Amino acid sequence: MMLHLEAISDEMVTVINDGPIKIEVVSSSCPRANDDTATPSEKNEVVIVRKPKDRSEWTSEEAKRFRLDGQARNIIIRSTPDSIQCKLWGAKTAKEAWKMVQDLCAGSEKTKENKLEVLKLRFQNFKQGPTESLEELDFRFTTLISEMAALGEGSRYSDAEKVKTIIRGLNQEWVHTQNFYYNQGVPNISPTELFSHLAAVNYETKQRESPSAEKSQSVALLTKATPSEKKEDLSPAEENALAVRNMKKFVSKEIERRKAKETLKKHLGSNYHKYKTDSSSLNKQAQQSSDTPAVGNDLCFYCQKPGHFKRDCPLLKSKSGEKSSRGR
Repeated sequence: MMLHLEAISDEMVTVINDGPIKIEVVSSSCPRANDDTATPSEKNEVVIVRKPKDRSEWTSEEAKRFRLDGQARNIIIRSTPDSIQCKLWGAKTAKEAWKMVQDLCAGSEKTKENKLEVLKLRFQNFKQGPTESLEELDFRFTTLISEMAALGEGSRYSDAEKVKTIIRGLNQEWVHTQNFYYNQGVPNISPTELFSHLAAVNYETKQRESPSAEKSQSVALLTKATPSEKKEDLSPAEENALAVRNMKKFVSKEIERRKAKETLKKHLGSNYHKYKTDSSSLNKQAQQSSDTPAVGNDLCFYCQKPGHFKRDCPLLKSKSGEKSSRGR
């Protein structure tokens, strides 16, 4: 709400904190300038007098500033639920309306402490439901952190603690991911980055489990595997261990690739981009040459000359023609 008020006018916040803007006339005078008993400093003392300005003398800008209080009061009342609106109509200024909203929503200090304790318990017992999607889990966790921030406790938990809570609260569908993070340690990322990574893993898992993938996999097993070569189903512990090993291999290869890339960048310096361009062009040329079939590499077993097979040998065809003519 405060962001909306600030977007309308910068003085909206001033109206809510200090009350309505007063349109006044400022004048200065020296009341003791003609007093013979006053000292020179007292005679030169300037007194500033503020008087309410008559409405008929207001400019359009001053009238607009005076109406900010009513606009802010109306926005505050209209932005609250119906159960709270009926209690705010008695507020005469935006400052009073905002104070009533704070008292009704946040409550007293004791109420704030109770709400904070409930939010802390919800954070510690944060779990994903059996049928809850990843997007719903992200929304629920973000809402929980926002409620704590509204009570002034947004920095109570660090990013590492938030990430650890999210990983611990995942359901049984994420057992492999949980085991990977438990073995590797909590990564130094934000909750937003963690949810992005989980979304990518979820997408890859759905792609592997799609009907087309299952069909191609079953065909490969039927054509390649024999009854003697079929293996027994792995236990859950063995599946977890296999998933962890594969994840470790992937992470180690990715780290080595990035290290090699950084080393090459440091070694080549400004010539790195030129090197990448040249290598990509060479790879394209090599790919094009490999795609074109080689001509003349076939060796004839009859005449021992390249470029054709024995069945297409012209020498053999000529001899067979001569034999046929002699037989006639």
